[in-house]
Amino acid sequence: MARNSFLSKLITPISLMGGLCLLGLLYWSSVLREESLTSIQQQLDSLKTQIESLKNQNFAPPSLAQTAQPTELPPNSSTIRKIQPDPKLPNLLKPDPYYTTTLPKQLGPNFQPHGTLRSASQMRPQQLHPFINFAPVPDWQSLCSITLGKLHVGKYEEYGPNLAWKMEESVDPTSGILEYRLFLRDDVSWAGLDPSWFPANVKLDPSFTKPRPVTADDLCFFLDAIFNPFLDVDLAVVMRAYFQDIDSYEALDPYTLVVRWKPMMIRSPDGKEERKTKYSAKQLTLSLRPFPSFVYKYFADGSKILKEDSAKDSYRNSSLWAQNFSVHFANNIIVSCGPWLFDGIDDHRFRLRRRSDYFSPLSALTEFQEVLFKNTTSAIWAAFQSDQVDTYNLEPSRLDDLKQFLESPTYLQQKADGNGINRLDYLARSFLYVGWNEARPLFKNRQVRRALTMAVDRDRIIKEQLNGLGISISGDFFYGSTSYDQTIAPWPYDPQEALRILEAEGWADHNGDGILDKEIDGKLVPFRFQLGYFFNSPVLKSICETICNQLKSIGIDCQLRALDQADLSAAVDNKDFDAIAMGWGLGTPPEDPKQLWDSRGAKEAGSSNFVGFINNEADELIQQLQYESDPEKRLKLYHRFHRILHEEAPYTFLFTPKTILLTRERVRNVFIPVDRQDLIPGATVTEPDPALFWLAPP
Repeated sequence: MARNSFLSKLITPISLMGGLCLLGLLYWSSVLREESLTSIQQQLDSLKTQIESLKNQNFAPPSLAQTAQPTELPPNSSTIRKIQPDPKLPNLLKPDPYYTTTLPKQLGPNFQPHGTLRSASQMRPQQLHPFINFAPVPDWQSLCSITLGKLHVGKYEEYGPNLAWKMEESVDPTSGILEYRLFLRDDVSWAGLDPSWFPANVKLDPSFTKPRPVTADDLCFFLDAIFNPFLDVDLAVVMRAYFQDIDSYEALDPYTLVVRWKPMMIRSPDGKEERKTKYSAKQLTLSLRPFPSFVYKYFADGSKILKEDSAKDSYRNSSLWAQNFSVHFANNIIVSCGPWLFDGIDDHRFRLRRRSDYFSPLSALTEFQEVLFKNTTSAIWAAFQSDQVDTYNLEPSRLDDLKQFLESPTYLQQKADGNGINRLDYLARSFLYVGWNEARPLFKNRQVRRALTMAVDRDRIIKEQLNGLGISISGDFFYGSTSYDQTIAPWPYDPQEALRILEAEGWADHNGDGILDKEIDGKLVPFRFQLGYFFNSPVLKSICETICNQLKSIGIDCQLRALDQADLSAAVDNKDFDAIAMGWGLGTPPEDPKQLWDSRGAKEAGSSNFVGFINNEADELIQQLQYESDPEKRLKLYHRFHRILHEEAPYTFLFTPKTILLTRERVRNVFIPVDRQDLIPGATVTEPDPALFWLAPP
């Protein structure tokens, strides 16, 4: 199970939010993707649309490298469009210079995508629906779908056109409601479904095999699904909290969408009340993606799930539709409308194929992508050594294995054949932690939680388990972000001070059995608990063993609790654990701590605040951050929030790992944007973007 900040999944490459809880560290599972061809009819339809567009714009057809992204796409005369853009309102979407200028220069005029980019993943996901949070499914969904806007490469909070070619903003002076009007491309379509993807007992109606246009109704359907209170599914629940400030949304015509955000009365620290709209309203709106209504409103035989759905809010309020979603016939495929097309999944691999008629050809730079499913991390490493995969995130424990392999005759021959290995190290946008369930009497006291943190030698864990490839942290913001307060040092490793704190809180070995105990509600309670972890991660298991041994040295009986995927998910959703070791993947700025730390989630089943953290000041800061737009004020709020987390210690923050990305020489354009100001002036992103990789000619 992987819960990623969902914005990171919804706005490519907002490697978001959306989205979040890792079963191991993010770099211990490699992700890969692939695609599938669309029908000849789709290609002809797309070609006709492009020809009409070229006529209207009065210029010659560009080369592949020149058609990277739309700029200002005028309405097509053949489109059923009732609403026209307001020429007086500026377009909030600006073309990305990397796609329009830099990348075409890098590729050259004769570039054609080719080859298969291959990697591997541990464990085959059992479902592929748009709201599942099991990694790497959200990544695959992002490749096969399209969001309204697209982040500029290497930068945060700068957006270019995508499904929407224009975004207009206006505010109602009376109500204060913020309205975004989005004008959609008319040349984006859903690929038809292939009957061979389904088991023999699913008789697919022929209507599903035909391509369909992506319309504003599909985006409204996406929001309907999120807001349906009966859809208690993974990311849908997470997204619901982020989009709750939406006042209304509607399709004005097939290619015009309106999303309205309600303002809130926010009290500033000086007591002054002011009406403000959510700071992230723009990027949340641009993160919206279409949900295939032509599939998910129907049963496999073509009949409607809701016989009567004429009411505007039919799917938003229907328990019947939500119940059928969990067993929908299409939940094991990906209905595609993006630059990559789902091309099947079996027990051995997941496949994608580049969409040849996609409006932005440089959104997919290889012909195929393929993910091999392996049972163990050792099997993935073996696949990389034998050149079965092109990219591999090396486990720190395999550094010696890498050194030996690079000196082996097998590799020396591979290198002589032009198939060497390149290495790129960078700080992962993730962290590992131990979460303390504050509903348990043992962990209610922040002094006790702080003592537990001080009893764990995190630097030793980094040295021994990660070969030094990680850094200690004191909070949950990404270490490379300005939101992370660098002046707050992690609690030091000091077992004697930890023991002193515990003794001050009444914990001592009163009965001489070697275990600290304390009288609680008239009973002598030993300091004994279980530390849960995902059973299929040997490195995580080793880390937990180290933590337990260190705690036992000061008289705390820590016992390991290995959990499979289902049990781990149930334990977290139901808050049925003492302590748990997991990781979070972090979204891109602007960070929003609401999902993890809002007190309202402390007692809510399925909430990401599964440790039950409750703090009134933190709640106030969360609200202020959601509505504050001034950069300097936001930074102060972030740093104060960081300080509260550090002092309250709801987690023992262990470390942020470093990623070792290994790629074969044929994989090109692997770089960290912040280090390539020559390519992307002003870049701030600190990790490579796999969407930019291409393969050298054979």
